[in-house]
Amino acid sequence: MFRHTHDLSALIALLETTGYSFPDELRAIVALTRFAVEFRYDLFEDHSGFDRQAAVGLIGRLRAVVEREIERATP
Repeated sequence: MFRHTHDLSALIALLETTGYSFPDELRAIVALTRFAVEFRYDLFEDHSGFDRQAAVGLIGRLRAVVEREIERATP
């Protein structure tokens, strides 16, 4: 059973226990952990200095990696 968490560092560490090497260029995603609960539950307040465009780009790159891995694993 997996525990519920929004902690991206913990999720990456869990993933790496399977032998998967999380891409170094995507490790900056852990900075978004603090926003996970706020966005999900509409608690987000104005965080000046937050670069939404950079965050969206990083998430897009992560999604592309995940989709490639799923395709590779699908028979």
